[in-house]
This record gives sequence, C-alpha cells and structure tokens, in this order.
Amino acid sequence: MPEIIWKYYAGRGPEAEDVIARAKKAWSDVQAARQSLMEEYGANGILPGDKKRYTVAGLLFYEKPEYNFMTYAEATQKTADGKAFFVATPNLKNLDGRALAQKLAAPEVTFDRKNELINLLGLSCMADFTASANQTSSSVVWSSAQAAGNTVLVAMPADASKQHILGKAPKIPKWMKLVKKAEYDFMMEHEGAMPEPEQKRE
Repeated sequence: MPEIIWKYYAGRGPEAEDVIARAKKAWSDVQAARQSLMEEYGANGILPGDKKRYTVAGLLFYEKPEYNFMTYAEATQKTADGKAFFVATPNLKNLDGRALAQKLAAPEVTFDRKNELINLLGLSCMADFTASANQTSSSVVWSSAQAAGNTVLVAMPADASKQHILGKAPKIPKWMKLVKKAEYDFMMEHEGAMPEPEQKRE
C-alpha cells in the first residue's frame, strides 16, 4: 500500500534561534497568565479546553472550595501521585461566574495558533492523500515543525501522484535545507546534532 511521501527540512543559525525564542515566549506568557489566574482563585491547576491545552475551560482544586459562582464535579481520574481533585467551571447564572468565564476565555490565557512554530515559519500546509484507486475518500495530512535544541525541523507532505498540496505550497526559507529522513530522525533524537558523515571505504 502506498505511504505518505514527506519532505524533511532543517534550519539552524540566528533565524532558527529567533523563531524558536518567539514560539517559546508566546507559550511562556500564556503559562504566566494562567498561573496568575490560578493564584487569584487558589486553584491547583487548569482544565484544558482542547487536546493541545491551547484553551482553558475551568479550574482544578484538590479540595472543594466554597465559591458559589462555580459548578463542581469530582474528577473520575486522579493525579500522577494519586490525588483526587475537583473540576470547577463557571456558573453562568451568577455575575461572578460570568466574570470568571470571561477570564477563562481571555486572550492572555489562550494560546494563539499563529504562535505555533509551524505558523511562525509560514510553513503550515496540508495535503490530501489517497492510498489506493479503490479508496473512496482521502486523508488529510499536515506539515509540522519541532525545535530540537537550536535547530528547527520541519516535516512537510510532498506533492506527488497519490497526494496533493491543498492550495499554494509554502515557500521554504533560504536558511532551511532539505535533509534525508534518517538525518531528520537523528537530529530529532539528539537535540539538533547532525549525524557524523559516513567514512568512505578505501
């Protein structure tokens, strides 16, 4: 069965360090704002609103507080160290609850997708992929970016016979170069370090 064809890129130097720093700062600022919100209400954690934890849906408490503007539910799961906790969400019938809901949805505590590394690079794209001629529907795959030490690594779906970039393919920055999958995997596992070149046999 045909597999998805990827192109791999790596970039290092001032440009890579700058974009990595901007992505880290954006996430650090959000975490600081969330910490302030937790301290304001004496919470022990936040309830993510999505899998990537970009949004906040509520607060977490080890002990049930006495706020009358929150709705509480005991979590079915426990923390890694075995602690039970309560999930608190705003009671929108209460004025203070509506104020809390606004704080949970504030830009300061919400991670903006434009600050994802792949979007800061301008390399976000997707491609549809059809595994076989008998397949009635196609799958959609996305480009991705990772920071490995001071190196930026990007995996991008290629334009090929069984898959096609949707829309205009992004332009790769000049400071990034095409690398082999083996090199990409090595740098991912070794904080951006390049593999040693193979020695030619005499």
